[in-house]
Amino acid sequence: KCATRREEKENRELAEEKLIEFQKKWTKYYLEKYLSKKTEITFNEYLWEWLERKKNKVVYKTFEGYKTIIRRIDKYFSAKNILLEELTVRDLQQFYDYCNKNLKISNNTIIKEHKLIKSALECARKEELISKNPADYIDSFRKEDTEKVFLKEEKMEKIIQAIGDNKISTPAFLASKYGLRRGEAVGLRWSDIDFDNNTVTIRNSVIDIENTDKDAMTKKKQVNRLKLKTKASFRILPLLMEVKDYLLNLRKQQKENRDRFKTSYNT
Repeated sequence: KCATRREEKENRELAEEKLIEFQKKWTKYYLEKYLSKKTEITFNEYLWEWLERKKNKVVYKTFEGYKTIIRRIDKYFSAKNILLEELTVRDLQQFYDYCNKNLKISNNTIIKEHKLIKSALECARKEELISKNPADYIDSFRKEDTEKVFLKEEKMEKIIQAIGDNKISTPAFLASKYGLRRGEAVGLRWSDIDFDNNTVTIRNSVIDIENTDKDAMTKKKQVNRLKLKTKASFRILPLLMEVKDYLLNLRKQQKENRDRFKTSYNT
């Protein structure tokens, strides 16, 4: 019993460590229970196994992000051949130091790496493959403030002119006027535009997903998510006059093309 919950938690964790040490050294219980559970899986091998289980639980973009992080972890740990149950706090700290000093990776990226590792090791602990999660004992990293860079209106206009008239003209134009994310700009539909009340509603986004079609030429395809990543992303914006004129002309052009090409028109 301690004065604060934090001290009590630290004492409990310390007691658990001491108990395991005692069991390792002196008791038959350790020999029967712990050694029988030993597994030859390495830390980096377990991460790939953990990722495979995540495949159907997260969106494709998140899964690909996890894969990128695990590739970097795998490259570092594969040469060391550290078993999952033998991974230490020091091993993890040395990896983070390597990322920071040798690879010049920012603290914000290391925080993402640590979050992934901690989550995977927690699964291993629940599966009783390890007795404790070494990632719990890593000191927290200081989050770095990223500087926001804004383009001046004249430079933005030059970029829009340089893009010209092609399939990215409309999303680029809309993104420049409203600061939309790429998926939001591509995901905007006519039903989101209210020409009577002069509003634009941001409530849909386009995302990449794995292309499971047998005859597919590409590994991924784009689909309407029909929602946004967070509730805070939903917003109603004023329909600017220059945007309104642009969209009315675009709708008129689409109607003419639809009438001209009929069933051959690509919606």
